[in-house]
Amino acid sequence: MTQEAEDSSLALRDRLLGCGVFNCSDKQLNALLSLQYRTHYHVFGSSIATKDVFKVLLGELNKIDYPNLSDSIKRSIWLNLQGILKYQLSEVESAQKSLDDAQKVKLATEPFETFLKIEHLYFTGLLKSEEEIVDHYLQNIARVITELPRESHALTFHYLDLIVARLQMSWNEVLKHLKPSNVAYYIAVQADSANHDQQLLEIGTKLLNAARFPTAEERNDYDLEQFHVVLQYYFLNRGPPKSTEWRDFIVQSLGKTFQSLEVSKTAMIYFGMKKESKEAVLNFVNFMSYNENYKHLNDGCWLDFVSILESYRFIASLSGNLEIENVFSVGGFLKNFKILLREFYNNISLPLIEREQSSDVASNGIKLFLPKKLLKVLAQSWNCLYEYESEDLNSFFQSSHTHYLANATAADSTFDSLNFNYAYALAQKREIAQAIKFLKSSILEKEPENYRAWHLLALCESINEDKTISFKIVCSVLQAFQQALQDGTTLSTSERWQMVHIKLTQLKLTVDMFGVEDALELLPELFELLDTAFPSDATDCNLGPEFNKSKEYLQQTVWLFVVKLYMRKSPSDAREALAESRAQTTKFQNLNNDLAEGYMALASDKKRSLELFEKVLFYDPLNIDATVGFAKCLIPDPEEDTVHQMALQKSSEAKSDAFVGEKDRSAAFARLKILLEEVIDKSIEGYHSPELWWYLAQVYENYDDHERMESSLWNCVKFEELRPIRDFKMCNF
Repeated sequence: MTQEAEDSSLALRDRLLGCGVFNCSDKQLNALLSLQYRTHYHVFGSSIATKDVFKVLLGELNKIDYPNLSDSIKRSIWLNLQGILKYQLSEVESAQKSLDDAQKVKLATEPFETFLKIEHLYFTGLLKSEEEIVDHYLQNIARVITELPRESHALTFHYLDLIVARLQMSWNEVLKHLKPSNVAYYIAVQADSANHDQQLLEIGTKLLNAARFPTAEERNDYDLEQFHVVLQYYFLNRGPPKSTEWRDFIVQSLGKTFQSLEVSKTAMIYFGMKKESKEAVLNFVNFMSYNENYKHLNDGCWLDFVSILESYRFIASLSGNLEIENVFSVGGFLKNFKILLREFYNNISLPLIEREQSSDVASNGIKLFLPKKLLKVLAQSWNCLYEYESEDLNSFFQSSHTHYLANATAADSTFDSLNFNYAYALAQKREIAQAIKFLKSSILEKEPENYRAWHLLALCESINEDKTISFKIVCSVLQAFQQALQDGTTLSTSERWQMVHIKLTQLKLTVDMFGVEDALELLPELFELLDTAFPSDATDCNLGPEFNKSKEYLQQTVWLFVVKLYMRKSPSDAREALAESRAQTTKFQNLNNDLAEGYMALASDKKRSLELFEKVLFYDPLNIDATVGFAKCLIPDPEEDTVHQMALQKSSEAKSDAFVGEKDRSAAFARLKILLEEVIDKSIEGYHSPELWWYLAQVYENYDDHERMESSLWNCVKFEELRPIRDFKMCNF
């Protein structure tokens, strides 16, 4: 292959991914591919394209002399573009003629030619009447698409999915009009999202029975592998497979194939969705091993780069401990994932937002334009990296969180959770102005009923000394909630949880602005809201299977909030509220109850307090409240009720010291130093806790380390000034 031919081949490969930058030596091809990219952008990616834009593009196309185009691919690109642009200019007859001429160009069956054929099919369909368009697609799709594209053939999938969306047919209707084939099965599962386990198992069993293990000179059974591609999309779109027969089918498929990329990927997805993470990881390891073998034998080129990224994303989304000694390292996996993402961006010249620019995505203006399926893979890949490292302090300091999420939003700004994650990451970094700007312009302007975003905005505004804006926000949102309930609007479980937490934020603001007495007067409203949001006969009250996502945990959270209010005013009422919290459930032990009891006992029995704080630290070594409680047992603080959110006003001196003699106290200081430094070094919340820095300063003073004492005090002051009325995590669940 000549250098020019190799350059052209790479340009076509990159264009199939949706790339818009080409540097091949064939200037004609460069110009045509660039013009094709710009046309696609204005047809599919821009909401402000006018006819003047398409006239300019058509003028540029006409400057490329069609008779002098040297091969069928260039002629087909040119004629397709002419037809598309004239269609956009409402020149229907002229568009039809251009597309008819394109039909006469003989194309091979290579991936780029297949893309040109399906592009032609899609736009010739748009020229048909509404009654004819579906028949046109059904009559021609099998001729144009004879096999399922690879995921890296993103433009082909783009048009295939556009055609499927136009069909709006059930499984039976699709298979009534299309001959049995893996392309037909893909169209059927994409068009009809219902459960088709039995139909697919019947089809798969026939293919499995017809297949046999390949000899050294043979390839794996092609139809069986293509069917596994269909299954991958079916499983990912449908959720966890219901039928127990899939396991045997997949195991038998592995036995009928040799190092099959598609079968190992299907196995990875199946076991991952069944929450059998170790099996999923082992199949991922096999999948990547086979890909590495292919790359080694093919001049360092991956067979399907997007499929690899999607597989990494899938594994990164699994929960639980994925480590397998001598087989799979999570650290190495994440490192490779980041390298592959950067390699992908570099390969097709995509702009990457670096860490230094990641705190203001609105100003950098980077917005990727690629086929939607690929944009989704990239956005979810970056978001998975964030989710995996969201509690890692080193990643936080390196601005990795905003780096991941800025690139995710550049890929897909329509993903609600992703946008919220970015705003939340900015708030955690105490980039409050940027967080507020992004929340208002990129989330709330488009989604005025995004209650989670409103709550985060209120918490960001609460950092100001004047809490009026924050208070107005929560009051308005609570009114909107109440109105929605009165109107019979169905609220999701997470929205109802958010409603309760926004009410708690309102009470906390009331304490700060008007005093505890006013907040206590609002308690009946709090419990009325809790009963309204979660009536006793409601069944959909839990956010997930974990105990801290249960209705009982939320009820305990409310009662523990009440405990804190009463601790400022009435110890006896605080004890009653704590008893109510414990009475909510016997299904699990909530350590927050022990924390509350520990703080209540500080005024009278520090030994009991210390026992409770040590109990919490045994189960949760990075617990901030338990660490602060330990410090309070050791270091008396006359102002403690104004410093810590769970403090109790002292009614009398403690009856007993928690430590016996100076030797015991000296050992306790050493332990406290370790506790404080560990929480600050390992926890994002701990690092931003002014209480921890305050007590660390006292510890350093005890050891005559004045330099670090002064530094700790400065951090205490800084983070006290940047403290929201409640932790940011209170809006993020």
